[in-house]
Amino acid sequence: LKPLSGTPNKYMNMMLMMVESLDTLYLMSELDEFSEAARYIEKNLDFDKAMTFSFFEITIRILGGLLSSASLSGRPGLLAKAIDIGERLYRGIDAASGFPCRQINLSTSSCSKDCIVNLAEVGTFQLEFFALSDLTGDPKFKDAARRAYLQIRKAGGNDNLLPFMNILNVEEPKGAGGEASMGGGADSYYEYILKWYLQTNGYGGVQHRLGTGDGRDVRATCQDGQFGSRHSCGCSRRFQRSFQSRNGMLMQRWGSHQLPCVLAGT
Repeated sequence: LKPLSGTPNKYMNMMLMMVESLDTLYLMSELDEFSEAARYIEKNLDFDKAMTFSFFEITIRILGGLLSSASLSGRPGLLAKAIDIGERLYRGIDAASGFPCRQINLSTSSCSKDCIVNLAEVGTFQLEFFALSDLTGDPKFKDAARRAYLQIRKAGGNDNLLPFMNILNVEEPKGAGGEASMGGGADSYYEYILKWYLQTNGYGGVQHRLGTGDGRDVRATCQDGQFGSRHSCGCSRRFQRSFQSRNGMLMQRWGSHQLPCVLAGT
């Protein structure tokens, strides 16, 4: 909704602002407004749209919004909508690579297979799919989420701090270049590892440590707030080298992105 004119921006044409606001309304105890919005969504939200959407955006915004509000309120109508969109998204996961497609037609669940995908696109649906399995009792969603994560790990040689952003979308995935980053195109992959660990209470079937394959933790103990030649971060050396800029200052490449703001020394 455009705040000055009060007119809608039909970016997805799926009541996006209303869906994303539901959990906030509930948490703020604005229950009358929550109920009004929930009833409208349960009656009118329709996913039979013969157009393509970003799998990533639909997952984190529409599916995530419906799941959080259904979990908080216990409304079966909201859960039914989450299951509906979840089933459509599930059919957009490639059987060979285990990675979701980049763009999906929600009406048919058809999508074109891209040769290369990035970390954010294939590593940012685990929270929603695990929640969907927990709420429905159907393990297929969490199984799909777990497989995609393990495929990412395989592409990185079981090193979670990946020295690339792009991955070949094949049965035996490999890194496909792209500047290593914790910014756009990769940031939410690292964000979801921590949140997924918390969501599953340290689920033992997948190693969630942000570190090397031998299980070492990442400890960013960067001296005097500086990066570059003086840093002593206990993480993958390949990852460290991939982030070095020409003058040795890591942060220059990260300055315009969000996730690096929480790194030690910034």
